[in-house]
Order: sequence, then C-alpha cells, then structure tokens
Amino acid sequence: MLISVGTFKDVWEGLASQVGRRLVLFCICGLVILAPGVTTDAREKEEAGVTRAYGYVTKVESNRITIMSLMGNAKLLPLTTQEDFTEKVAKGSKVTAWYFEQGGTYTLKWLEYPLENSFTSSRSIRGRVRRAIILPTSGVPNADALYNATAQFLESNLRWRFAPQTAAEDIRRSKTSTASAEEVVNPSKSQEDPVQEDKDQRQLIPLIARNTKVNAVLEISVEQVAADVKRSVAVWDGVEEPINAPKGLLASAKSVVTPQKETVPAATVAFKLWDSRGKIMWSNRRGFALLALREGKELRERPLTEVFQNTENVQRWLEMVFRSILPASSLSPTRSP
Repeated sequence: MLISVGTFKDVWEGLASQVGRRLVLFCICGLVILAPGVTTDAREKEEAGVTRAYGYVTKVESNRITIMSLMGNAKLLPLTTQEDFTEKVAKGSKVTAWYFEQGGTYTLKWLEYPLENSFTSSRSIRGRVRRAIILPTSGVPNADALYNATAQFLESNLRWRFAPQTAAEDIRRSKTSTASAEEVVNPSKSQEDPVQEDKDQRQLIPLIARNTKVNAVLEISVEQVAADVKRSVAVWDGVEEPINAPKGLLASAKSVVTPQKETVPAATVAFKLWDSRGKIMWSNRRGFALLALREGKELRERPLTEVFQNTENVQRWLEMVFRSILPASSLSPTRSP
C-alpha cells in the first residue's frame, strides 16, 4: 500500500494484479487504496489491427511471453516481444496485452502488468534470507532516510540482518571505475547498450553477495516521475495524494514549474530483491510522495526530508510495500487478510 505525508494513498498488490481499466477503491485506516497496474494511455492503445487479450502469464522468455487468454475461447497466446520481461513479470501474473498479427506471428504492442511480482514464494523468501544488503540508487535528493527505514523495518519484522550499505556502494563504484577504464581503451563500449547494462547488473549482484557474505541483495531505486493530476489529486504508480498543502506549510519553499499543467513531480520507489546468485525473487514499484504541493496558485517544493518526519506514515507505507512477504503475525490487525 502507499502512504503519504498528508493523506497516504496506496495500492494493495493483491488487488493490483487486476489490471483492467477499472480502479478499485476502498478505505483502510483513512487511506484510499488504489489497484492499477503498469498502464499505457488508453488512446494510444486504440490502433487499427491491434487486438486486446486479458489473461494470465504461463511462460516468460527473453523475447517471448505466453499468455493464457481468458477472453472468449480460452487459448494460449505466444507473443513475441522486443523487451525482456523475465525480471519484470512473474509466471501466473494477470495481465492485459495488446498485440497484432503479422505473418502468422503474434507481436506484443503493449502490456499491462502488476506493480508487484513474486518470482518465488514468500515462504521461500523468508526461509532463504537471513542476511541482506541494500543497493541504493536515487534520482531524488535526501533519500537516505528511506534506506535506513527499510532496513530497520525488515530487521524488526523479518529478523533480517543487514550488512553495511556502503559496502555495496563501494563494490559498485569499483566495478564502474573498471568499466570506465575499459571504455577509454574501447570507446564503443561507452555507448548505451541495454543488453550490456543487464549483463553488468547480473554480474554485480553476485559479486556484492559474495564479497559481503549475504543471502540477498535488496535494490532500492528512488525515481522522480511526473504524476497526473485530476481534480487536485495526483495519481501515480498505484497511489494517489491531494496536491493542496495546508496554508503556510511551504511558504519558504521554492516555486516549481512543470512542463505540463496537469502533472506534478513525485517520488516513486522501485524495489528488487535478488538472491546471492543474481536471480530475482521479488519486485515491487510504489509511488512514495509528491515532491511539490500547491499553495495558493503556485506549486512549491516539498523535500523528502519533510516526508520522513511523519514516521508513522512511512512505517505504514513500508508495511504495504512488503505485505506479501511478511508473515501474518507481522501485519497490523486492521490490515491482516
């Protein structure tokens, strides 16, 4: 679930797997819970020759995803992809696909899939992980408190022990320096190559795990995104939050200019839990908080440092993020299944 400083609003992934165009709403502890998936603008999907299919994933390969379509007569749809979904969509996930047929081959055009994906069972994760390390990345200033809060939350609820985060950062920095030196010798390697980046990542995770003697690496990436605004409410990555600030709250903050009137800057957090061999076990993506609020007619900055002052909301947000992994005994009574 998501929780935000003013009024936290979030997505419970059990519902989020229902990736239709409907938006599921219910109240829990004063929060509005939303249940969307990863979506594409509906107008872009309406294209001649494109067919929509809803169903669940039976197989995921690097260049193909197979879906058991539940529309009409149930059938298996092997869809050729230009994107590798093996670490993004888990087998069994409910998805909506838009595809076209060409030369007897079905080619994926768009895919809606859950924000949270489990590639192994929660029981297996709890049984395998004893010692972990956080690998942080942030495009938003002052995100360190989130990494610390996450480690403390998992230590308390799952009894995981965490190796110093700086060790993972040092290993990544060392590997990056080596790669940069190679680029001087071979400039062609400096060009962006998604395949090479994925390969580097797969090598980095086991390297960190081996050198720090951990069972798992929890990758946490804090990103700045543009949240859509409708009727003074921002909605993004499974959460929503009102954009109006209490009077005087941000009086001294800088004004923010957005490229589009109907968007506002926001922070989203992407989590990936890897085992010591570099195999993904679980992933989740959740909106965290707005980075600007409206005061009067202006948008003003809201730094993450202000968000972290509401520790209760941050804890509730973390509970919703990790809900599927936590044992039932760790869930708050008001949120237990």
